[in-house]
Amino acid sequence: MLLGISALHDRPQTHTPEALLADELCSLPPGRGTWSAYQKLITRVLERLFVPPLAPPLSEAPDGEGTNRRDVILPSYSESGFWAYMRACYGADFIVADAKNYCDEIGKDEALQMLHYLKEDGAGLFGLLITRKGLSEACQQALANHWIRHGKMVICLSDADVLQMLRLKEGGDNPEAVIRQAIEDFRLSL
Repeated sequence: MLLGISALHDRPQTHTPEALLADELCSLPPGRGTWSAYQKLITRVLERLFVPPLAPPLSEAPDGEGTNRRDVILPSYSESGFWAYMRACYGADFIVADAKNYCDEIGKDEALQMLHYLKEDGAGLFGLLITRKGLSEACQQALANHWIRHGKMVICLSDADVLQMLRLKEGGDNPEAVIRQAIEDFRLSL
């Protein structure tokens, strides 16, 4: 079970890197005015959670044509563990992450944009949509259709998921467990 935003704050005050990132996330309002700050924060969060074993993030990485700018890409050269499994099963040679600081659920267009970034011979076939409020039904359907038809796996992580991953990392556990559970929930729902 994932913990809500307040659950991370129902503990004694600490100044660990994870707690500071959680505090920053909780205090950053969603919306157009703070989208850049949110994207930079999510980049720092992903780096704290997953580097190492992943390589440091590449921010605003364009494709060869310069038309697609992926918010964050984390290269994976892992030869063992969770990220090696993700490379073998889901084509996660690079983890493409897109941070959406929307006030509402994200829609189908945002899902299609993320899915367009994923290419077997490019960045790979695995991505993370990180959003404040989750996915609309149309977005969920688009992600399911592209998994079934094209093998592109995109997992959505909400604020609650990000906070849970920070809490796991802070406690010495594996934040990847949240992604693993999200993939399991997604696949078993089909």
